[in-house]
Amino acid sequence: MKPSISDNLETCKETRLIAAQSLAKVLKNALGSSEEISEADFSEQWLKELQKNKNVFLSGWYTPPPNGMGVLFANESDFDRVHFKSLRNKKFWPKKNVFLDRKKGYLNFYFSPVAQKNYIIGDFGLTVYLGSKDQIKNHLKHSFKVIKEIFNGAKSGTKLKDFYQYSQKIFSKNKVVNNWWVSVSDPTGINTGHSIPGTFEDWTHKEMRNLKSNNWGIVTRTISQKRIFINSQEETKIKPGAAITIEPRLRKTPFLPIAFFHTIAIFGDNGKKELLTNFDEIFKISKMNYML
Repeated sequence: MKPSISDNLETCKETRLIAAQSLAKVLKNALGSSEEISEADFSEQWLKELQKNKNVFLSGWYTPPPNGMGVLFANESDFDRVHFKSLRNKKFWPKKNVFLDRKKGYLNFYFSPVAQKNYIIGDFGLTVYLGSKDQIKNHLKHSFKVIKEIFNGAKSGTKLKDFYQYSQKIFSKNKVVNNWWVSVSDPTGINTGHSIPGTFEDWTHKEMRNLKSNNWGIVTRTISQKRIFINSQEETKIKPGAAITIEPRLRKTPFLPIAFFHTIAIFGDNGKKELLTNFDEIFKISKMNYML
């Protein structure tokens, strides 16, 4: 039986929540320990935690990086590690020789879970700051506010290219930029997010065959190619039952790091919209109460 609009959106919410809750658990353990932990260690622990949940596949769809996961550790003295042009670049895969700084750490996390029952994705990611510099805290607060402001302008019936242009105006008004990174899959190279595949239009028979092929490479390519990007050219309109990611990576000045808050906007068939963040527990664990 074909899943309903509300089924797909509910699956997206549940799938994203699994990624958020598993990260919260692993991060809490890491911050509560005194043992050295590398990006690769953390990535392995997070993946193990995720794999305990039978509602999602064992790996994420966004590959490379390995397992569809991004774990990047920097600190407030050197942000280069989190300034990734693309997580697909091997340089930014989790490393064994880059370690968590519990006092001044500036961390980026991302995972791309896929629901077992209908292949709906629930991508999740954010920046975590463990330091105390007010300038950085204010930048993170401001960047999160910008994303909420963009979401406020998302409406059913809006063309994705018009929503993209609206987001550009919001960036400009708030003196932040999103145009320094690259999307390998988007023909325009730059966007503020993409559709959640399977919510704008149903999977075709060929796509369903691919998804059920038991070949993870084919599955990930099918999901990736189904995405519709929020870019300067896309004519597709947002509609009830659709879900889009809103995931700009924002910089204010060359002296401040990027702020990464990956969110999902869902548009119910009743006309209501909702912004999925799932950040609060992680903010509390990281003593980022200023973000709440």
